[in-house]
Amino acid sequence: MTTLTENASGDQKQGVEPDAGSHLRMHQEHREWLNDIKTWRDDIVEWEAESRKLSAELKELVSIIEEHARVLVAHSEAIFAHHQMLAKHEHLLAQFEQGGPGDELVGCSCAHHEELERHAQQKACHETTKHLHRILISQWEHLHKAISQLPKS
Repeated sequence: MTTLTENASGDQKQGVEPDAGSHLRMHQEHREWLNDIKTWRDDIVEWEAESRKLSAELKELVSIIEEHARVLVAHSEAIFAHHQMLAKHEHLLAQFEQGGPGDELVGCSCAHHEELERHAQQKACHETTKHLHRILISQWEHLHKAISQLPKS
């Protein structure tokens, strides 16, 4: 049997008169919805706890990024010093090859083995820094993309 019902705004709507089977179905749907709501609430409690943890860890992350920036400055300064030393050594070699005295070159020759080791260390440090920096940036880009997709209030 078809009935007319009026909603809160006064509009009339045609509906079907409930029967015993429809009551049972509605009860079942209500139980399913209540179960969904309980699950959603549980999820939100968990997400809120995780969000509080993330907020706390964000301070640590900022500190780590600031330290990374300081490491990059120190690394850049070490590269600059290495470049300066190499330029000086090259200049002395060029002078010697053009008939210069080469007195300072003797000291550079002794230090060359140490510089060889220092260059290898600098190279390894640079490759490690590059690898870890790329991971950091890649992970940040993924995180930033996910954060930008979170619903806004």
